[in-house]
Amino acid sequence: MAAIPYSLIDNKLTPDSNDLRAQVHITATATIEDIASGVVRPGSTITQAEFVAMMEEFIAEVLRRVGRGESVVTDLITVRPTITGVWRDADDTFDPTRHHGHVRVSPGKRLRKLAEELRFEQVRATDQSAPAPARVEDFTTDEINGALTKGGVVRLTGVNLKFDLADPTQGLFLVKSTGAATRIEKVKTNKPSQQLFIVPATLGAGTYRLEVRSKIKGSTQLKTAALPASLTVA
Repeated sequence: MAAIPYSLIDNKLTPDSNDLRAQVHITATATIEDIASGVVRPGSTITQAEFVAMMEEFIAEVLRRVGRGESVVTDLITVRPTITGVWRDADDTFDPTRHHGHVRVSPGKRLRKLAEELRFEQVRATDQSAPAPARVEDFTTDEINGALTKGGVVRLTGVNLKFDLADPTQGLFLVKSTGAATRIEKVKTNKPSQQLFIVPATLGAGTYRLEVRSKIKGSTQLKTAALPASLTVA
């Protein structure tokens, strides 16, 4: 199991000006489609679409059961309905202005076991608002963090990836080993955790570095981060 990076930052919850607290660096954000692509491998008896559909049915059934007052217990999580508020007396009834329903989610036994096995590695503090690209998937070849297909659709996942499409200084850039940078113009999905884009069909062959360049809303500072892997174009 790989070590999870963390850094130490000022602990504002205590009066001691010297003590610190740990902040975990989230390396990527996985969607249900990402989970499906990791589960459905060559030779699998189900397709990715079937897996996603099955998960939707699973989620819907959990919601139905919790909605009628059941506790759902799995090895991953436990889910149960709860209620909060104050009742004036034994004859008082539920009043949505004073009483509120909640759903409590707690880790199941396998998630608790994982928590005991987690490993952490301290790294130097980094800007948690900066983009952090983590994984590139070429849909044409299914290759991860490797070759890109000219004119093909690619998915980039990570953290803080969203940028202003109208600002030419921001965006996704493929930077060749020679230093020349090509801005990707055809971006189909522009979200903090995911980018879907088309590799320029005119891109020259060679080795590239994928950079995400963005600005926080209201700031003029351009922040740049590169995928921690070299990409090749034939």
